Amino acid sequence: MVHERENLDRRYSFSVISDARSAELNNLFGSLRGVALESLGRYMESSGEVSGEEFSEFVRHIVSLPEVESAAWIPAGENPVSYSVRYRYPSAPGNDSGSYEVNAEAMALAAATGLPAAGSIRSISDLNGIRHCLCVFRPVYRQEEGLPRLRGFVALSLGLDTIVNKAQRGGEGDVVMRLWELGHDGPRLAAGPDSPDLPGRFSGSSVSPGQPLNGVRPIFAFGKTFCAELHPGPLFRVHHPVRAGWMALAAGFFITIAVTVLLGNAVHGREVLERVVAGRTAELRESEARFRSLVEDVPFPVSVISPEGRVLFTNSRGEEFFGIQSARTTGKHLLTELHILVNPGAFPGFVDQVFDSGSLHGREVPFRSPEGDVRWAFVSASRILFDGRESIIVALQDITERKAMIDRLQLADQFFRTTTEGIVVTDADGFIEDGNPALEELTGYSLEEIRGRRPGMFSAQRIHSETSERFWDSLRRNGVWQGEVWNRRKDGEAYPVWLTVTAVRDSEGKTTHYAGVLTHIGDIKTEQQRLSHMAYHDSLTGLPNRYLLLDRLEMVIARARREETFAAAVFIDLDEFKEVNDTYGHETGDLLLVSVARRLTETVRDQDTVARLGGDEFVLVLDGFVSRDEVESFLERLKNAFSEPFSAGGRLLAVRGSMGIAVFPDDGSTAPELIARADDEMYGVKGKKGRRRFF
Repeated sequence: MVHERENLDRRYSFSVISDARSAELNNLFGSLRGVALESLGRYMESSGEVSGEEFSEFVRHIVSLPEVESAAWIPAGENPVSYSVRYRYPSAPGNDSGSYEVNAEAMALAAATGLPAAGSIRSISDLNGIRHCLCVFRPVYRQEEGLPRLRGFVALSLGLDTIVNKAQRGGEGDVVMRLWELGHDGPRLAAGPDSPDLPGRFSGSSVSPGQPLNGVRPIFAFGKTFCAELHPGPLFRVHHPVRAGWMALAAGFFITIAVTVLLGNAVHGREVLERVVAGRTAELRESEARFRSLVEDVPFPVSVISPEGRVLFTNSRGEEFFGIQSARTTGKHLLTELHILVNPGAFPGFVDQVFDSGSLHGREVPFRSPEGDVRWAFVSASRILFDGRESIIVALQDITERKAMIDRLQLADQFFRTTTEGIVVTDADGFIEDGNPALEELTGYSLEEIRGRRPGMFSAQRIHSETSERFWDSLRRNGVWQGEVWNRRKDGEAYPVWLTVTAVRDSEGKTTHYAGVLTHIGDIKTEQQRLSHMAYHDSLTGLPNRYLLLDRLEMVIARARREETFAAAVFIDLDEFKEVNDTYGHETGDLLLVSVARRLTETVRDQDTVARLGGDEFVLVLDGFVSRDEVESFLERLKNAFSEPFSAGGRLLAVRGSMGIAVFPDDGSTAPELIARADDEMYGVKGKKGRRRFF
């Protein structure tokens, strides 16, 4: 029974440590994205032209982070698949992009989504061995006429091995951590030792009794899916050895001795103390000096206090924990002289509990050092005879770092629960077991409604058999599948998501679960469409603006040149528009422009274009005429468009217009030439009753 309990305790301790280390790794990635990369991106967006010296000065503090190897500025070029590094700190020879050179796909993804993206992991050999680098990119935009334009990318080259090592800081030796990238071609070692003592490939997790401990934790960063693989380190094996059956009998014998009971409950020192007590039990009964020697040998803080609260003895580990030498604590009162208790009011109850029950185990207590720092300890206490009188022996396990880890875990859990990415977990048969709040928000279904059902309930499209086969084949071979899919909310609304599905396997390679991460990309697509429409259309009438007009006219000219036909640009200006504004106000003037735009659109053919340049100026692009006379004939339709009054704000307004026309190829061979010629002709006849004036 004891043997089984200790195995459970061993597995639980390893699980707690693994959770803490993987949470720290997640926090490091989050900090690099949210602080380092984001601050650099905002600096470039808020600045005009930045010199190399200014760039280096700003990124100096970012590159000073051990996990950041370099930073770069990559301006957007004319070729959308080729980029050149302009600035890099530390600098590299020539203009080579170095570790950024093979990441055009990542930059294209970042530009398309507006989100940071990561490129391929590169393995680099140097004098110190093999190191792994990950390049991450953030798009940078500038405002042009109120619209965002891609300016380029800021990039960081991250040392993955350094990040993994940093995640283990403060607990070196507890675990050995490796980071795997889960990609289309299967798991790939991204960081950590490639040791013969560890599995040569990603092996999942095992926590079964009698099997070697290891664990895996998912890590999501920069659009990539990683797994942190953790194995027990040398210190963990020392503090948590695999116990044989006879040791359980020894534990049962010594648990009758109060000191051994107390000290045996300190997690990191239990095995050490039992071996010490087993050899010195007889001496403890005979000699106070031997007792002191025994307690000095234990690897954790131990103190003896009187029921009144005076310190009678503290071992050297206790001195280190409290930051006070034993000579300065002996005989001093905890409450009135040392002031090391954060909650002194709880001390009387503590004493009463120890004397009433004989011992106390597992209480978390905060202590204050002379410098004011608060440290937490896992406290066990027991009644003993010391110097001939009843006293309390107190053993402490320093859990300050552990509590800090728990705080970080809680923060990571809070981050997980508030993330905007939906996460769904299914069993091996594809039935939903769990999901996060973002999934409920995304799908409109509660967890109670989706548990026990298949994720196909979210789909808005029929999955063809070929697509389904590729999906499952990728999961079987690579353990992961990624792609864009369309889902449907509970209320029937369809929306696009970027879906990443990962197979979770046990130590034998058997799939036990599937985890899906759903990133909503509908807002990104909608915003891109809205910005694109704003960039090329008039906000009042919805007609194409000057930019789209030039593009359409160039296309029409190219087709006319190829087919040897005629095309025309017609420039129209409303003659009485100023009088309408002055008489009825600008709101009525705007309504008049909308009414004119609507009638012109109804008048022309489907292949023609009606554009508004601004004010009361319109340009028509006419296409597909076999002769100039046919163009002249079509102009009669335009005259008829102005023969009836226009409705604007409940008023009927008779408005005249002046028109100038330019025909390809007679009057020009490019779009700007035709528009300029039509403009000149229109103004040449404006105010006169010329042949291009109509009403």
